[in-house]
Amino acid sequence: MGSLKVFHLVLILASALLALGCGFAGLWAYLSYRQEQALEAASLGFAASVGLVIYAAHVYRLFRTL
Repeated sequence: MGSLKVFHLVLILASALLALGCGFAGLWAYLSYRQEQALEAASLGFAASVGLVIYAAHVYRLFRTL
């Protein structure tokens, strides 16, 4: 069971890093006056953040019942 927890924690960490990276890419594009790229990075970061929250809630509920 310990390896399953580590696997899920690694996936959550990778998703968080993806969301954070998209946020920084969006900020960099916005500050560089590249509005279209900033919008794309922001939407990808938002989608990654929403997916991360849903996945983390699922994993929390899964491990709470075990």
